[in-house]
Amino acid sequence: MGPLDDLVRRADSAMVVVTLGSPDGLFGCLVGFHCQVSIEPLRYAVCLSNENATLRAAADVTELGVHLLGRSQLGLAALFGEISADDGVDKFEQCEWDRDGEGPPILREVPSWFVGTIIDRVALGDHTAHLLEPLRYGRGPDEPPLRYHSTSGFEAGHPPDDD
Repeated sequence: MGPLDDLVRRADSAMVVVTLGSPDGLFGCLVGFHCQVSIEPLRYAVCLSNENATLRAAADVTELGVHLLGRSQLGLAALFGEISADDGVDKFEQCEWDRDGEGPPILREVPSWFVGTIIDRVALGDHTAHLLEPLRYGRGPDEPPLRYHSTSGFEAGHPPDDD
């Protein structure tokens, strides 16, 4: 384990689920790479794996939903982290959510969430960052966040690229 691995392990970032509604259906994935990147104007970045079906679907949308998971939501994290839409599984049949119009589905019972307009996309190695301008937000139960260390044993829902 190198110095950066140790720093990342110690930082133990909160996990979020990113959702979207596209012409091809509803998509969502577990995300560990995300953060606020500007104060004024307020901007937030979420990074989606280049191997992920959610990334491909995000090319056709203008908004993403970002949901902070609570410590008790390991099952929800596994649903969005270990199962891929590429396998024909509808993850949204297995969880509770709401939707207002054409925007992204909003997961119920998460500690907090926001919907943001995508204002830029930037390739960053094996992930693509989506720069968001937050539009609306909500709060759910007050619960400590689910941290990366709780999900580090997950098997990614998409296979690594062998090319």
